[in-house]
Amino acid sequence: MTARGTYSAAFLGAVNKTLKWEGGSVDDPVDRGGRTRHGITYATLAVYNMRTGGNLHLDHIDHFDVLAIYHALYWRAGYVYEMPAWAQDIMFDWSVHSGPYRAIKLMQQVVGTLDDGLMGPKTLSAMTQAGAANGGDSMVRLLAIRRRRHLCGIVQHDPTQSRFIKGWFRRVSSFLA
Repeated sequence: MTARGTYSAAFLGAVNKTLKWEGGSVDDPVDRGGRTRHGITYATLAVYNMRTGGNLHLDHIDHFDVLAIYHALYWRAGYVYEMPAWAQDIMFDWSVHSGPYRAIKLMQQVVGTLDDGLMGPKTLSAMTQAGAANGGDSMVRLLAIRRRRHLCGIVQHDPTQSRFIKGWFRRVSSFLA
């Protein structure tokens, strides 16, 4: 898929929700994520460039580059495209915010599968069954609770991050119906 590729409506919808929180360039010296542009760090861009043979620079990525990076490193790498529809928006955003491995691992704790951070048929089945048994909205609420606990853990471990907690909580709440 090229930087100017065609993407699903589900992916584009998830991106639009995430970009409400990841828009623009940010270089806050307290933020452990470092300098970002639309939520993309130098490290993320380096991985993307390595995988694609590209030579993109953080200062010069455009909207189409952002879509390509988000699609490759979060939507596809986080297997969000395989998840039930009710989970896609919050899991995509969680993957961008915390990395796909961590998002999957913590989601696995919610659905009751081995929390190894690897998306496989057992995890997908557990997600589908949990959504059917409890309803997608209820499952999104449970994911939001787990995500907030994780964010509180970040602040507990590193109090310098406390200045971000209100914004992080607003971000998580934006996925609740």
